[in-house]
Amino acid sequence: MNKGLEEYGITKSNILNSSGIIDAVWNEFDLTWFNNFGEDKSKWPRSFTHLPFGTESGEDDGLISYEYNSDFFRCDEFIKDHKEKYHVLFGGCSETEGVGGNLNELWAYNLHSELKQKYDVGGYYSLGRSGNGWHKIALALTAYVKKYGKPTHFFVLLPNIGRNFYWDEERSGWEYNQKYVKTTERRLVTHREGGKRDQLMSEKHTMGVDEYRRQFMEFAVGWSLLVDYCKTNNINILYSTWFYGDNNSLKKLEYIGQNFFTMNNEYLYRFIEKRYPRLSVSKKELKKRDEHNGRIVHEYWTSCFMKEIEERGLFND
Repeated sequence: MNKGLEEYGITKSNILNSSGIIDAVWNEFDLTWFNNFGEDKSKWPRSFTHLPFGTESGEDDGLISYEYNSDFFRCDEFIKDHKEKYHVLFGGCSETEGVGGNLNELWAYNLHSELKQKYDVGGYYSLGRSGNGWHKIALALTAYVKKYGKPTHFFVLLPNIGRNFYWDEERSGWEYNQKYVKTTERRLVTHREGGKRDQLMSEKHTMGVDEYRRQFMEFAVGWSLLVDYCKTNNINILYSTWFYGDNNSLKKLEYIGQNFFTMNNEYLYRFIEKRYPRLSVSKKELKKRDEHNGRIVHEYWTSCFMKEIEERGLFND
């Protein structure tokens, strides 16, 4: 006899109480982070100098301004009526949201500024959000299209593939977390209570090779559906990843790889040497106050996207 969903612990209640499930089930923007403010949405703050709830490490030096629109994205207010020729949208994780720095240090914001100087591009619209993986990037796009209409272009900076919905036995529900292939490599971890220390990643955030292989195929199927969705809706999609360790895997996906290009540390260093010949790569411009990638790395990403856009003629219609 087949088991019912309740016998597997899948109930409407634990769906509602799980992290980030709303957007998957009801195709709405994920408000997991903002729901920490409580039920009275009229009192939700939309401006910060330091992000609460552990979403940003490092000290609040008062030098950063985070401002969110009414859908709680760090960009211009979304609109339905676009009079400009090109409606550009960005997707990604905290690197695309710009956690740890101001907008003028952010790859997507600066790419938008460059495009706006050359083409009839409207406002700055971004679905970048801390913790988002490829599932949530895809879901956010479809929610955006449902609510505000189709963009002409969708530029995405993917995080590591291993971000997924994981079952939390303690909470009896899902959490959307990130995992990396387990290695003996030690990582510099920044702690909210102050200081940094070199330590191995916790078991909660590591996975074996077999799990990576499974998640790779899950990504291949899901992302190909998103690429087809974009093609069907005449949305030009172009994507890369800041997690260069996934490059070789992503390049092998021939069909969906046509919209993918690689970036890597070797070319980053060449970029730095050419643009900043007297700058040591250990300078603070390479890292933000909370250890996210710094201004110069984001400049590199902007230049890579711009180069691909121009070579592919994505605005030559």
